[in-house]
Amino acid sequence: MSGFLAIFSTRPHRERQGEEEVALHDLQARAPYGFRMLRDQNYFLAQSAPSEGRSGPLEESKSGLLILQDCHFTNAPELRVRLDLDSTAGSETIIAASYERWGDLCVAELDGDFSFLVIDRKRRRAFGARDHFGVKPFYYVDTGHCFLFASEIKALASHVLRHYQLDLA
Repeated sequence: MSGFLAIFSTRPHRERQGEEEVALHDLQARAPYGFRMLRDQNYFLAQSAPSEGRSGPLEESKSGLLILQDCHFTNAPELRVRLDLDSTAGSETIIAASYERWGDLCVAELDGDFSFLVIDRKRRRAFGARDHFGVKPFYYVDTGHCFLFASEIKALASHVLRHYQLDLA
């Protein structure tokens, strides 16, 4: 089980730093080894580290894509062959290669439980998907000044509840 969080904002990083920390706190249960993170003026990305000693910054794929994911592909061996990947290629590599080959239609080629977000910085776009049965969660919210994605609804709720009041009437 892994967790991820992405915040795309029009507000400067210094104004949202506390929000990032609160959202990460809400993902702690999915990150026993910490997080790999990438921060820029307009976005914050975090992925739970896959194992001890592998925390640190997120890294781009060879094609310049950033991948946040919680995936188990049942057809991974087949995808590795079809995409001409090494037999040990992990989920991030499979997602990047699938997205490069099939674009948004890559989801039709993936079998298993998955939830992921592809950040394509060259095209200035993000593409997110989850498995066909919704086994792996994928939540998002658009607040007007901020667009958030997460694998846990708690990470989004803490952000939204800090800025908006619920009208229970």
